[in-house]
Amino acid sequence: DLNATRHAWGGPQVNTKGRDLANWLNEHKLNVLNAGIKTSLRSDTTIDLMISGEIPETSESQSLPYTCSDHLPILTKFYRLKALDTKLLVPRTYWKLYKYILIILHDQLQAEQESAMNDPNNTYKWFLNLQQFLGALKLRVTVWQEVKRKRPSISSSLRILLHHKHYLQNRFRHSKKEEDRLRLRTWNILIKQELRAHRQRSWEQFISSVASPNPTTFWHTVKKLNKKKSVEFSAITEKNIVHRSPEDIVMNLAKHFAERHAAPLLDKTKILDKEASELWQLYSTADKDYIKLISNRSDLRFSEQEITNTICSLKSKNSSGFDQVSNKMIKEIPEQFHVILTHAYNQLFSAAHWGNEWKLARTICLNKSDNPAPTTNQLRPISMLPVFSKVYEKLFLLRFNRWTTKMNILPDQQSGARPHQATTSRVNCLLEQITQSQRYNTFTPVIYIDFLQAFDKLWQQGLLLKLNKLDCPPAYLVWMVNYFTSRSLKIDYGGIESVTINVNWGAPQGSCLGPVMYVVCHYDLLQLFANPVNVHAYVDDIAIVYIPSIHLKCKHQIIQIEKEINSDMQNLLNYANDWHQPLNPNKTELVNYHKAVQSPKLDIYYAGVKILQK
Repeated sequence: DLNATRHAWGGPQVNTKGRDLANWLNEHKLNVLNAGIKTSLRSDTTIDLMISGEIPETSESQSLPYTCSDHLPILTKFYRLKALDTKLLVPRTYWKLYKYILIILHDQLQAEQESAMNDPNNTYKWFLNLQQFLGALKLRVTVWQEVKRKRPSISSSLRILLHHKHYLQNRFRHSKKEEDRLRLRTWNILIKQELRAHRQRSWEQFISSVASPNPTTFWHTVKKLNKKKSVEFSAITEKNIVHRSPEDIVMNLAKHFAERHAAPLLDKTKILDKEASELWQLYSTADKDYIKLISNRSDLRFSEQEITNTICSLKSKNSSGFDQVSNKMIKEIPEQFHVILTHAYNQLFSAAHWGNEWKLARTICLNKSDNPAPTTNQLRPISMLPVFSKVYEKLFLLRFNRWTTKMNILPDQQSGARPHQATTSRVNCLLEQITQSQRYNTFTPVIYIDFLQAFDKLWQQGLLLKLNKLDCPPAYLVWMVNYFTSRSLKIDYGGIESVTINVNWGAPQGSCLGPVMYVVCHYDLLQLFANPVNVHAYVDDIAIVYIPSIHLKCKHQIIQIEKEINSDMQNLLNYANDWHQPLNPNKTELVNYHKAVQSPKLDIYYAGVKILQK
């Protein structure tokens, strides 16, 4: 009760104490949680203030009935705060036992797979049964152990030394003897030396990681230093309404993703949309005998070694989709099973078979902002697919990448989703062009293009049309149509699942095939621009360098560059409309690298929206 009032806190007027308190709260990043709530029987003004470091969106305050005083008690619930237990339950899986049991059951599982050899549907059911068995087996060989939540950062020997030092301190406090004082002093000097050596070893280890000649070690260390922990969200803000209950959060997320993955509106009067729809219909209704014929004539047959290499290429992750099977569980399968899996996968490829269970993704959302009550657009969806379906994708990708390399489809300026290329390849080329331009020009503008939810807005029918025009093998096209058809996902928030959401637009999140499909679909995007050599792409991130003519004065260079960029932006707009791949003009930026005192101002527009210049 500070007798401080402000309009934002539910007061009729602002007084001096209110202004002083508001400034103090802003300075210390504190918030009033019960604004507008009656706290007194004598007045409707909010007299008693609940002040906290939490924000109102992640809490709920209410006045309780009370007649013994003119002040009403206030109950505040904090949805983000959790009780901190000193101990934590962690699982320990006995992987050797897991392998031994699978080796014992190898013959039985092989016999079941051989009985389903001639029918892709039965083979797919065998995969589903294997998934269930592996999930149950992993639970059976896993025990949960209680460990301390906070682990010490120093070695056990140092902890023993510190423990003995505390013993000597207590002994000297009680005895006050000179010999105890000397013993404590000697022991204290020894601990200081050990701590100094420990800090030096830690620092040397850190420096060796940063200065490592191995790029993987260097970037791994830098990533750990710069990685920002995602802020957990306990509420969702939608149209200025805060939804706090888990059921409301899941319902709003499901609505958002249903709209996000809804099929694009096609105009059948346009030749492009009509051709894409007819071709998709043709392959989606293909006869089973025709599919079997073209599949047997294709190169979609795999050896045991290719299966082994694909499984070994999986990252050792413990997360899983609705199949309850993780990458780690597949990698721990004995090698005797690779022969069985080879026959089973070849049987699925012979019919381009895809089951609906392998198309269902478990999607969780991470907060991209610092707000614990973000909007749905501020969330990053992470999808987890069944592991056997990811192996199925990786096998197809082996043949598809070989075909794209043989046909030389992807331009040299695209460094994303390609072997032996990385972000550094594009960054080096980009910096080289900017540096060379700055030698002769006073300014060099670069446009950084941002596509709106790039993978989620991939036009599947358009991808099929482009691949067909590139003479892609029919077996690949049939397989991809079955891959994209009837895709779905479910939102998982704190164990609460949403309804099934159909994915009719975009590449599946979390799939290894999605980025490759995106770059192949837009292989011809760079040809839209006046100088394709100056375009640098890494999957959906594009940077375009515009180099002014050295034969023009600065004033005429600005006019020339503005005209060239606006022309390219118009071509890009037409392309985005034709291929249903929208751009985000609010996140597209123009950066002017210059040597002059002031950067030249350029008027660049995309779809009537002025591009932000930095």
